[in-house]
Amino acid sequence: MATIRQKEAFKKVIENHGNVSKSMRQAKYSKETAKNPSNLTDSKGWKELMAKYLPDDELVKKHKELLNATRLEHMVFPGKTLEKDIKSLLAGVNCVAKKIQKINEIKHVWFWAKDNIALKSALDMGYKLTGKYAPEKHDINFDKFKDHSDEEINQELKRREQGGTSTSSLPKKKE
Repeated sequence: MATIRQKEAFKKVIENHGNVSKSMRQAKYSKETAKNPSNLTDSKGWKELMAKYLPDDELVKKHKELLNATRLEHMVFPGKTLEKDIKSLLAGVNCVAKKIQKINEIKHVWFWAKDNIALKSALDMGYKLTGKYAPEKHDINFDKFKDHSDEEINQELKRREQGGTSTSSLPKKKE
């Protein structure tokens, strides 16, 4: 079951447009914990909240709707341009002319176009919130750790997970 703090962070994520770290800080998580949002998003309580309020079947339904999301756009053409040419041009990029109006020597055209920005934004937020993105890949040069003990390596990994700098804190081994 989700904790009170997890529920508060969940509410704040919506207010903060998907910013989990900021939401965690506002829900009174420590700064160190909030630096790594997976502390929250990998928890059982968070996953229960996601399943309840943003279930996979709802995401799929919205994804299907968003694949066809459109917005009304406007363009102008020279007045001599034929309407059939305008419609053909728009159809070539999957747009549909809704109104063509000639004012003076200019044709104003209003048409429906795919709303790719809304699509990307909504999908990105949904995948982030549900933890569906693949983890980031990190290249590690293991040769530089070959002379260190497992304990030293584990301490270094823990330091990096807690948001440490990229400079290694491992002691230099003498050759």
